[in-house]
Amino acid sequence: MVNLVTGGILVMLGSTIAFIIINALILWGISHWLKFKDQGMKTAFLVAVIAGIIAFVLGLIPTFMGAIAAAVALNLIFMIVNVVILLLLIRYFYKESWGRSAIAWILLIVADIIIGAIIGLILGLIIGAAAPGITTALI
Repeated sequence: MVNLVTGGILVMLGSTIAFIIINALILWGISHWLKFKDQGMKTAFLVAVIAGIIAFVLGLIPTFMGAIAAAVALNLIFMIVNVVILLLLIRYFYKESWGRSAIAWILLIVADIIIGAIIGLILGLIIGAAAPGITTALI
């Protein structure tokens, strides 16, 4: 049986892989839309992989903390750090101005929020339909 920490790490690993794939595709599209000098999928994938690995490693730290409040606070701090690192990665690898990099960064964050909401809704509907007893008990 998988314990709670191991299960959490496996979920984080799966979501990190999904994050990398989705963000690489979004960045690739944004680089074309904004007519960046470098519009290659390789650059988009590299930025997404580095950002994904950093987010995964930083996300592991609160997993092993005992205090929930401290883990939540640390997660919020690391989320802000990840967002700033993502801007720096876009700026560094695409070699665009700060303004164009910031536009790509904002578009990526908005796209991530929208796609995350859609995926969450779909998963919620699937889990809700697969386990009606659980959802009834929670209401």
